[in-house]
Amino acid sequence: MVLALFRRHVPERIAALRTAREAGDNDKMMRVLHTLRPQLEAVDSDGLGALCASLRASEAVGSADWLSSLERLITGIEAVLGRS
Repeated sequence: MVLALFRRHVPERIAALRTAREAGDNDKMMRVLHTLRPQLEAVDSDGLGALCASLRASEAVGSADWLSSLERLITGIEAVLGRS
């Protein structure tokens, strides 16, 4: 059931992250990350939940390093979607 919810909702959250990133909307990125974290922890054992938590806790939101980590998160989520 959790996996089914994940597969249904995560693609729109990834799209929201990308849109917010392109617009430079740090608040929106943080809100989307907040909704993703519990689902990631439930379906992924590769540490994407921890990466998501790290992004949320960072004070460097929007920096080049932060955005690079965000892209790793998105790529990892897409990989999980591909495996499931």
